[in-house]
Amino acid sequence: VSDCPDNQLVIHYGSLIMRSQNDTLRQRAQGIRISNPTGIHMRIVLVLAGLAILPLAASAHHSRAHYSGEVLELRGDVVRLRWGNPHTAVMLETANESGEAATWRIDFLGTRGLSREALEVGRRLTLAGLQSNRGPGDLLATNVLLADGTELMLGAVEPFWSSDLAPAPIATCVDTLVDGLAENRGLFRVWSPPADDWERYIRLQHSYYFLENEEERARVWSQAIFGSWRSEPYTESALAARADWDPIDNFATRCEPEGMPRLMMNPHPFEFVDEDEQIRLRSELYDIDRIIHMGSSPAPDDVPASALGYSIGRWVADTLVVQTTRVNWPWLDNSGTPQSEAVEFEERFTVSANQTRLNYQLTMTDPATFTEPAVYDRHWVALMGAAIQTYGCQVL
Repeated sequence: VSDCPDNQLVIHYGSLIMRSQNDTLRQRAQGIRISNPTGIHMRIVLVLAGLAILPLAASAHHSRAHYSGEVLELRGDVVRLRWGNPHTAVMLETANESGEAATWRIDFLGTRGLSREALEVGRRLTLAGLQSNRGPGDLLATNVLLADGTELMLGAVEPFWSSDLAPAPIATCVDTLVDGLAENRGLFRVWSPPADDWERYIRLQHSYYFLENEEERARVWSQAIFGSWRSEPYTESALAARADWDPIDNFATRCEPEGMPRLMMNPHPFEFVDEDEQIRLRSELYDIDRIIHMGSSPAPDDVPASALGYSIGRWVADTLVVQTTRVNWPWLDNSGTPQSEAVEFEERFTVSANQTRLNYQLTMTDPATFTEPAVYDRHWVALMGAAIQTYGCQVL
């Protein structure tokens, strides 16, 4: 990346891969059987590691814990496409060894560098990915071979069709921070996940797929979130309940709007809007608006429990402190950890002195989930040109 727009800058992440491409790969992408390939020449292809501050089109809010480490190659025609925020998926019609038609649902580990045109209905795709160990016909694509022989690696994965590698610098354009003091908007703006959260998340998520030890996989997966728990004092019953979680059929795969505290742990931007007696927290995730009632009045007796609960906010110096109760959302995460309706949350939002960073602390108390109050920390940043996009989750 040599030039970036005025509101972006170049960030170097360490290494990109110089790839070899040849006529053999182009023929393979077109379904032509080749033996003894020759005539390799070098060509640079961007690695789509997703380590930028820009929102990924990957399904970061979905659990990928049900994909095995076994890599499968598929070739077929796209018969249905879902393209958009938060993620992209296709239905791919292939033929098995007996020549019978088989249909696969393909999710993509990322789509940066992969155009919508390349996935249009009727297009032939050659791809490699991780097969689901829970549902047949379900694949997470990690590598795509385009018709011209270009291989796209949709994350921090190894190339599948070629082994000629050489390191080279990787750079990408990322949004720059606003001049927070000049704008002087305090809390009331759009706040975005920072680049270091994306980098940490992507690296942990990728490493998970190729671990064979189940305990190690569980440890890595628990860390692949935005922000972090200071400790995780789960009750034995909460841990045992995870065994009943269905990673194929759940609120995330059904595109059902999420509740507290999941809403605050997602990789999408937020916007705080001052509405005098209340603050509206607009979340890009599921296009959800959360209302924070300002003042010291307790929740009215006739307010029913809901997925977001009832939130009461107050200012303590420069920190917005929010108490939330009456939450009936049953899940702490998308791995099957439950929470009860007795759960209570205290949140603290503190804007940095230069008004470019929003620090967040959430304390969760729920005797059904934790043996003691658990504290979660994360932060967001104020970026030039940041905006809330339409989420529009669709089930393929």
